[in-house]
Amino acid sequence: MTVRSTEPAPQGYKVGRAKTPKGEVLRYEVTGELTSTVGPKGKKRLVLQQVRFTDGKQQLRLGYYVLGQTGDRKDSWVWGRNAPFLDVSELQELVGEAKKNGWI
Repeated sequence: MTVRSTEPAPQGYKVGRAKTPKGEVLRYEVTGELTSTVGPKGKKRLVLQQVRFTDGKQQLRLGYYVLGQTGDRKDSWVWGRNAPFLDVSELQELVGEAKKNGWI
C-alpha cells in the first residue's frame, strides 16, 4: 500500500458542511489529505483528511472513494456515503487499542 500526501492543501481546496445529531450545520475546510488506493484492482481509495471547522476546531475525517459502476458516475471516483469525524486523540486511542490487541 502506498500512501500519498497532498498536504499542504491549497486555500479553499475543499469545503463542505456536516450536520450534528441535533441538526446543527457545521461548515469546514479540508486542510490536508492522505490517500491510499486499496482493494482488488485498485477500485477503492482510502482518505484521511485534516479538517478545520469555521469555529476553529480541527478534526480528522476517515473516508473513502469508490469507482462508480453505473450512469454518468461510471469509472469516476465517487465519495463514500459515510465518513466519521474524529479528534486526533480519538484516533490515537483507537490505534493504541488495536496495537494492544495485536491487530497492528
